[in-house]
Amino acid sequence: MLFTYFKTRPGALSWLLLISLALIWGTSFILIKRGLEQFNPVQVGSLRIISAGLVTLPLSFHRLKKLNRRQLRWLFIAGLTGSMVPSILFALAQMQLDSAVTGSLNALTPLFVLLLGALFFHQSIKRQSLLGIIVGFLGTIVLILSGSGGNLGELNYAVFLVMAATFCYGLNANIIKYKLPKIAPFDIAAISLAGMVPIAGGLLLGLTDITAASRWEGDWVPALGAIVGLGIVATAFALILFNRLIQLTNPVFTSMVTYFIPIVALFWGVLDGEQLQIPQLLGMATVILGVFLANRNRKP
Repeated sequence: MLFTYFKTRPGALSWLLLISLALIWGTSFILIKRGLEQFNPVQVGSLRIISAGLVTLPLSFHRLKKLNRRQLRWLFIAGLTGSMVPSILFALAQMQLDSAVTGSLNALTPLFVLLLGALFFHQSIKRQSLLGIIVGFLGTIVLILSGSGGNLGELNYAVFLVMAATFCYGLNANIIKYKLPKIAPFDIAAISLAGMVPIAGGLLLGLTDITAASRWEGDWVPALGAIVGLGIVATAFALILFNRLIQLTNPVFTSMVTYFIPIVALFWGVLDGEQLQIPQLLGMATVILGVFLANRNRKP
């Protein structure tokens, strides 16, 4: 009954997928924080991708035969921009940023979707959307000028790492919509993630000492569990939902998930004892306002 309802109402299914993604990705920032309690950023990002890729790897082999070189090339780029690079950047950023602030900065994704869509995919930007982009970046400037303690006047370079990650997400959304429209969402997730496993493994073994005995002392089980959860649920499963949503609607509507991610991230941050200062709250609110203005009156 429920399946039939959503099958006949794509609009309702789009909103269901959007809210599900917000809950999953909004929780991912606190999971990154837990992983960083025992592992360094490169290890957190690499282990996240490896756990996600290993889940999809067995399902990707027979799908490769259906694809040509051009499609495989774009799937590889989608894996880099949608998973591999952002997973490292977010982990690096959260060494200095609270999970709630990182979740709010993630709202820059729709703005980069618009900008990159206009620059490289022949999409138009309306005047109101341009206003939203300007407002969103003004909010980002406030967060950049807020130190890790929330004091204006102190540069917080970690914000640039999140901006780079959301740039990747914006590029990935456009690639999926305009370069991979005929490939099933599950196939995109399975093949792009599986293709990142060798890269993640190389980073893990080449840049870190994951085998050090000290790494596996103390309370490492919850930290590793958080990272594996990040990989399986917040990366592999969520990527399938994301790809399905972007094919049902458009890149801008799909990236509107970032409206709700900060709410979920803030909820977990408060439960974890994070304290936000007025400049940080002001910057977060301005970013979200910019995203709202940029996407106002746009339909799925």
